Amino acid sequence: METPKKPGRPAKLDTPMTDRQRASAYRTRRYEAASMAHENLKDATTAVLLAGLARQLKATGDPDHADIARSIAGQIIKQLCDRHEIKLM
Repeated sequence: METPKKPGRPAKLDTPMTDRQRASAYRTRRYEAASMAHENLKDATTAVLLAGLARQLKATGDPDHADIARSIAGQIIKQLCDRHEIKLM
């Protein structure tokens, strides 16, 4: 007798992903989205913009990348403010 299977997408290569593989793939997608957030600000989700902002703010501690990180962080902040109608003085 075959037990009922969970509904969902079929497994790739006939082998389901382990929980560890699924979590790793999720973290990789989030990391890549955050690192590429500054390239397409208009289409990025708010969560991706916030992750990208956090990444840029961490990079301001590195003297070699501080100037560009501040510039990108400013662009992300401006996009977030425009999107959510927040006025900065």
